[in-house]
Amino acid sequence: MLGDIQEGIHWYAGAKPSSHYKLLILRPSDDIGAMQLRQLIRGMWVIIDSLRSGIVPSLGPNYPVDPKNLEVLIGYGHKFFERDDLVRPTPEGMIQSTRFPQPQNNGDRSVLPGSGIVYDENVLENVADAELVLQVTANSELSVNRVHFEIVKYLNDTVSGSGGSLISITEGFSGFGREDRRSWIDFHDGISNLRKGEERRQVVAIKPDNSGGQEWTLNGTYMVFMRLPVNIQAWNAIPELRQEALVGRTKRSGCPILRLDNNGNPISDTRCPVSGTREITDAGNENFREPSSVVSDDIKLSHVQRANHHRSPVFKPDSRRIYRQGFEFLEKSDESGKIRAGLNFVSFQD
Repeated sequence: MLGDIQEGIHWYAGAKPSSHYKLLILRPSDDIGAMQLRQLIRGMWVIIDSLRSGIVPSLGPNYPVDPKNLEVLIGYGHKFFERDDLVRPTPEGMIQSTRFPQPQNNGDRSVLPGSGIVYDENVLENVADAELVLQVTANSELSVNRVHFEIVKYLNDTVSGSGGSLISITEGFSGFGREDRRSWIDFHDGISNLRKGEERRQVVAIKPDNSGGQEWTLNGTYMVFMRLPVNIQAWNAIPELRQEALVGRTKRSGCPILRLDNNGNPISDTRCPVSGTREITDAGNENFREPSSVVSDDIKLSHVQRANHHRSPVFKPDSRRIYRQGFEFLEKSDESGKIRAGLNFVSFQD
């Protein structure tokens, strides 16, 4: 841990996001008690510690491998704290109104009431609403998959009264970072994301004034995970100038948009990109990555303006700031000959 914040959250100065990502969803069996669950988590953590040191359990220390900056974070869902035999109460930030509900297949399918975001029509269950998760990040696909593989080997040796594993990995969501710092809609993404160091830590870490008196949660954090597919066909049908107005940045340079002209065309900051550069990710354009708070009313409705509330100070919960870590995905669709592209949206906040 760095500053008592779990690893895998790249908030500190000099931190570089990993190139590969996996989120494992774990579900304990119904007949496992809290003390037995504790021992199983410890057993998994012995394996994780070994892999982080470059040691594969079945090979031993004489045949080390490069862990590729392997980091593993463990998260506990509200169902974990609702166990009858658990001592700790549910943390204050996990009350029902702050959680993603299960999709109602014959009714409301909103991810959150009033958000305008609904579950994909193929989603029958919010499978991430589980007791335990492991977030695995590393700079190689092998490193993140090796954790998955070794944990499954370990859990297969633990059998419940019903004959199944005491803990099962029910889902594994994979993703990767993009070197071009763009998304599948080709716009720059994640470049306005709080300054590394204390500003990010203040947004991530639970502090005394928002812990609800639960001191054991201090320097913990709340993680949000959403898998967001992108309807590329629908997006590409929108004219590019309209796309820029919706996003709040120009498509190619990534420079922030300040207003629309009389014809509805976006007007960007003329100082960006700086002379000798092409896009906002180039050195010298750092001051333009956080969008300006001085924009026209129509641009205040754009994505970057709605995502960056310009409220301060950031350490206050009502600033609504979050620290995002996004990992793209590309996979085969259930429909023949098609693909699903999108974002594993991961955020940490107090």
